[in-house]
Amino acid sequence: MSKPIQLTIAALNIHTLETIVETYATAYAFRIPRHLRGDDLRDAIYKYMHQGYLTAAEFAMIVEWLGFDGGLVKTAKNVVMDRLCKGGKAVLPEMGKIEEYAERMGLWEGAEGMEAIGENIKAGMAENDRKDAEGAQARYAGSFPALR
Repeated sequence: MSKPIQLTIAALNIHTLETIVETYATAYAFRIPRHLRGDDLRDAIYKYMHQGYLTAAEFAMIVEWLGFDGGLVKTAKNVVMDRLCKGGKAVLPEMGKIEEYAERMGLWEGAEGMEAIGENIKAGMAENDRKDAEGAQARYAGSFPALR
C-alpha cells in the first residue's frame, strides 16, 4: 500500500485560484484530515489574497465556497477593506461590485461586517499617523528650536 500524498499544488498540478479553491472545498467536504490534506492549498489562497487585486467574482467565490474556513473569509474581507481605506490606486477596480455583493449577502453591516472592519482599519491608520507625528516631533525637537 502506498503512502498518501498531501494535497499540494505541485502534486495536483493545479494553477488557477478557482481550481485551488474548489480543491480545498472538496477536501473539506470529503473530510480529509489536515495531516493528510496539508496546508498548501490554504496557504496559496491566503497568499493570493495579499498579492494583488481580488475581483468581485474571486471575493464571492472565497466567501461562498470557503465559508467553513472563517479565517480565510475574514482575511478576504480585511484585505478588501484595507485597500479601500488606503484609497487611490490601492482601491480594488471592482470595489463597487464587491460592496454590492457584500450588502446583498449581509456581510457589509454589523459588528463583524465589512463596514466595521473599515472603521477599525481607519482608526488604526489614524493612531499610526498620530504616533508617527509624535515620534517625528520628538526626534527633531532638538534640531529645530521652534518645535520646542
